[in-house]
Amino acid sequence: MSEKIRVITEDQYKEYMKLKKQFVDSTKNVRWKPKEGEPYWHIYDDGTIDYDFWTSENDILLGRYKLGNCFETEGEAQKELDRRIAERKLLDMMDAKMSDDGDKFYIEYDPRGEVFYPNQTVYRFATPILFSSAEYCNEVIGVIGEEKLKLIFRID
Repeated sequence: MSEKIRVITEDQYKEYMKLKKQFVDSTKNVRWKPKEGEPYWHIYDDGTIDYDFWTSENDILLGRYKLGNCFETEGEAQKELDRRIAERKLLDMMDAKMSDDGDKFYIEYDPRGEVFYPNQTVYRFATPILFSSAEYCNEVIGVIGEEKLKLIFRID
């Protein structure tokens, strides 16, 4: 069996590596941890955003940190709350009755054109959020909207 090799130019390779680095950098999720006595923002279960002062002696505060619920600014906390709400809406729109043997589609992002589009997978568990058709996937993209999808995909 012979494999086809695609030859690309050095400029194409550099562009690919640049896009790959941007993607990897955008998916890094470094948790910020406040210093002792420092103020930080967090999200309550009901979606209320509030601040507190950090102490490593408090199990509730340590739990917030473990769950990624410590933010340096109120704006960062609001952005995370918006992301969580959008992600929940996306999960709610996932096809509940999709069969294991049918076609499956997921939302993909192309950083070159900054567009979201449906992509097909043959693997049932390629991504946790799958849809039964490209048409429905496009409908979901329209309902959620690009700005909310960028939050979910952590694209700044």
